Amino acid sequence: MWLNQDTINHHWNQAKSFVGNAWNTGKQVLGGVDRFANLATRLLGAAAGSGLGGKALESGIKAADAYASARNKTKGIIRDTEKTVDRFRQAAPELNLY
Repeated sequence: MWLNQDTINHHWNQAKSFVGNAWNTGKQVLGGVDRFANLATRLLGAAAGSGLGGKALESGIKAADAYASARNKTKGIIRDTEKTVDRFRQAAPELNLY
């Protein structure tokens, strides 16, 4: 039979590896975006503090606020996902979720 325990185990490990790599890469990319956004926010704050103004600065500050809101939602999703994976790890340790 073509479907045996070794085949299932092999494909399960490949799937876990793929999802884990995608998750870690996504977190790295989001970390880079976050560092850039932090820098941009600090520059906007410095510009506003130095007396600069105008539509461009207002638009930048609105964009920074929108980013902060999206960032908080994303952090909540990440936290919830990691909690869910931890529950699966505890419920079924034989799945070897790492």
